Amino acid sequence: MPRTYEGALTGIPALRRLRPLDSRPVAANPNDPGISRRAFLAGAAASSALLAVGCSSDGGGSGGAAPATTTTLSVPDLPGDPFTLGVASGDPLSDSVILWTRLAPEPLAARGGMPRGVDVPVRWEVQTLDAHDPVADGVTVAPADHGHTVHLDVDGLEPASAYRYRFSVGDFHTAWARTRTLPAAGTTPEQFVLGQVSCAQYDAARYAAYRDLAEQQPDLVVCLGDYIYEHPGGDVRPGVITAIDLPDYRYQYSLYRTDPNLRAAHAVAPWIVIWDDHEVSNNYVSDVPDPESESPDSAALLERRAAAYRAWWENMP
Repeated sequence: MPRTYEGALTGIPALRRLRPLDSRPVAANPNDPGISRRAFLAGAAASSALLAVGCSSDGGGSGGAAPATTTTLSVPDLPGDPFTLGVASGDPLSDSVILWTRLAPEPLAARGGMPRGVDVPVRWEVQTLDAHDPVADGVTVAPADHGHTVHLDVDGLEPASAYRYRFSVGDFHTAWARTRTLPAAGTTPEQFVLGQVSCAQYDAARYAAYRDLAEQQPDLVVCLGDYIYEHPGGDVRPGVITAIDLPDYRYQYSLYRTDPNLRAAHAVAPWIVIWDDHEVSNNYVSDVPDPESESPDSAALLERRAAAYRAWWENMP
């Protein structure tokens, strides 16, 4: 029997309490706490499909998962492999999961090395993990306005089942990654391996815990916040900046994702992620900055917070 990373989940109702968002009413503002993350993703995906002049097509995909689309967009010339930041999955339900990637051939350059203002078609595939039977595939869009990120809500999946997935752009492909749906409501699995992570400061460590987590292949990872830190705080690795605006926060997430252990941890299991304070600013509370913050007043903090929340959404599955 495999060992657990933080502990075994013995009752699914406890896990379901981690996901109360689906019962909330949909609000108009994605920063409003009343909106469901999954509903916002669905709206964003629909907008991307419209931008791509996408349409359902018998030749565009297969399976009963998220609708496949075709697009008139062409793949632009890229300076290299656009999948340097890896892939991820998250927000699992018993019949669906969100798949994520971000195109960044030069991850620490402006816009990740992507051409300005150019939306890019991205092909996706989902298969059963063990038999490699095709489940669904199609083409989606990585919009420039979203930092060339993809959030794909794949549904029609089986409960408590493992799948593999990958993305491709032109001749570039990601490695196959693993994800898993939750058990059906009202059922209790014989074993459920749950990993918990938080407070991971890039310049203060080498992320050995992420390497161990990836090796154990849990069923689910829960991140309780401080996925990034908004400022430097250690001398183990260089590159961390003090993030104030959207390009800063996008850069910080890119830097963190250059770590191979973090990418490996995302590639073996779906994550459920919440934020704490360092995703924005140390010790901020609502619109009140910490006295030692780089944000001098509430107006500056709110502008900074909007950029930080936007970057968090773009970079989380």
